[in-house]
Amino acid sequence: MGFSDYTHSMSHRHLDTAYFIPPAIDDIICRGLMRDWLELREALRAYPPLRDDIIRICANYISDPTEQRYRFWWNYVQGPAVG
Repeated sequence: MGFSDYTHSMSHRHLDTAYFIPPAIDDIICRGLMRDWLELREALRAYPPLRDDIIRICANYISDPTEQRYRFWWNYVQGPAVG
């Protein structure tokens, strides 16, 4: 099973895709609801290379104290609970 086999159901404001591409991941972290986060978590468990995309996306926001969602995901993907 490859990366493109993992899809999600969140509708993105500017994307015409159902795959976990970096802009979609950014949108899920920023605007997603718990069900969207759970889908991202399951995709991450099924396809661990998503971790690199999440880290890269979160790195853009990690120094901003108001962007707690990104800090959460930054810590989550680097912790032992992933997998």
